[in-house]
Amino acid sequence: MRVSEDLRPSRRRPPDGRGVTVSQRLVNALRDRILSGDMEPGSRIVIDSLRDRYNVSHIPVREALRILEGEGLLTHVPNHGTHVADLSAPEIDSLYDVRILLEPSLILRSCRVKTPNDVQAAQRALETMANLDPVADPVEFQNAHRDFHASLIVPAATPVTRKILEPIWQHVQRYLILMYRLPEIPPLGGAQHEEILAAWRDGEDACAGLLQDHLENGRQQIGAALSTRSAASTTARD
Repeated sequence: MRVSEDLRPSRRRPPDGRGVTVSQRLVNALRDRILSGDMEPGSRIVIDSLRDRYNVSHIPVREALRILEGEGLLTHVPNHGTHVADLSAPEIDSLYDVRILLEPSLILRSCRVKTPNDVQAAQRALETMANLDPVADPVEFQNAHRDFHASLIVPAATPVTRKILEPIWQHVQRYLILMYRLPEIPPLGGAQHEEILAAWRDGEDACAGLLQDHLENGRQQIGAALSTRSAASTTARD
């Protein structure tokens, strides 16, 4: 049975009178499917299938694919088509290299200039994440996870650092979702998040070291998840 998802704008417009274009609706829908793993890494994008599924013309489909390629979620190779970007150990290592270079120093600066409102925002972000299931609601959980990490550096972040880190956080989401789906790789982040928040809230410089350890642990767990995935693929082929 063919699935159809109508992306045409609702008759009810936002209060500001501005609507969301069909292309942007399609970008959001495809991004969620890629981040959640519904569109598997390496899978080929078939434009006609997307047109049928979302009841749109080829123009918004091509525009959406162009945007997602710019975000690094899709790759296009001439004569080979467009595919969902694959997951790889070298990429996740590079992503975490940048995170470890930037985030501990930012959280240390943030810890010293934060306001009570900043603390409340971080606590709310952690509570939101705690109330979500990372397996049943992978995208929502990872969005909350990203919001929590962002809340810890926002007081010290500049537009430049946010511009650098936000796409990195988005890419990391795909790897974290894979990790949470593998029971062999027990996530350790929950307790670590609470420790980091407590140190940051209390103005302790130790928050930077705790965050760095947390990121290193995440890198190692994702590496284990990728190895498990690779071994499972090899077994399936054999």
